[in-house]
Amino acid sequence: MRSLPRVAALLTLVCPVVATAESAQTLTKRDQQVLTKTLLHLVESGESNLTDFDPAGTQVLLAPRNPRKTDFLQPLQLKTDLRDQKVDPALMEDVLARNSSRQLNPRSLDAVDASFKRFKPPAGVVVTEVPNGARGMRGIGELQALYPAARCWVQCYLPGYSGDGNQALVRGLIGPTHRRGSVTCLLKREHGKWSVVWQMITRYH
Repeated sequence: MRSLPRVAALLTLVCPVVATAESAQTLTKRDQQVLTKTLLHLVESGESNLTDFDPAGTQVLLAPRNPRKTDFLQPLQLKTDLRDQKVDPALMEDVLARNSSRQLNPRSLDAVDASFKRFKPPAGVVVTEVPNGARGMRGIGELQALYPAARCWVQCYLPGYSGDGNQALVRGLIGPTHRRGSVTCLLKREHGKWSVVWQMITRYH
């Protein structure tokens, strides 16, 4: 019985470390490079005109954390959204693995807690809170009043990478829209520099 306090003390020391490791996802230098290319491409390509913001806007608003669920990263959802566009299955597996929090439940759709608050965005990208679906059009109006130059907002997942590290897949939610939308971007690295291969925006009816 005398050993119980010692065991309790050890558990007290160990448990917080495990919990912190599960929720301490931060952007790597590679993540920042890939996200920068993806977000700037949204501004430069003009493909984000599905939203209720000005399609000629010059800013993308980035939510400070990733989505809380991984439902948009599930293989069936990705294949449905991408239609005939081919993606290396290893990329889809990695983006799901990096964002999944399955410590207690292997079937959980809960996402890890990944913060983008320390992301150093380039000109044209603003890290700010964005309204979720529960706030509706009122939240969109408030956001547009604060950022009249915004073209869209994006809530990104952590990127996934190929085994050789030369391909990246970025997936995120995009808005504001009356219904949800998603954006998917495939990038490649050549001579140490990332470039966008293709980008696809999906509307949900």
